[in-house]
Amino acid sequence: MRLPALSGVFLVPAASPWSRERRVVPFIDTGRMVSYSGSMRRHSKTLDQIEDLNGGLHWSKVEALFKSYRAEVYEGKGSMVTFVIDDLKFTMDRPHPRRECGKGLVKRVREYLRKCGKL
Repeated sequence: MRLPALSGVFLVPAASPWSRERRVVPFIDTGRMVSYSGSMRRHSKTLDQIEDLNGGLHWSKVEALFKSYRAEVYEGKGSMVTFVIDDLKFTMDRPHPRRECGKGLVKRVREYLRKCGKL
């Protein structure tokens, strides 16, 4: 069932949290609707960022997502880490010195989750 397209305006706070003024921001619904069931609602933004191949994704969110899938975590030497979900291994280096994942890592995470049937 396809929901009707929405359009309109949102009233959002101005740049300063102490300001009482509001600005109007138009929005248009693209018709793309993704729903996640159960405990995945907590990680829905992370899953959306992985789907959209967002390169600024924070590593702790990816790690929390894997742990929510009850992944086994094996620490290797240095920054090496291995996740095992449904007997499928994913070995990688944690991002360092920054904690954000690059697009290449997000792409590998997306492929791994698809292979596991979680995405």
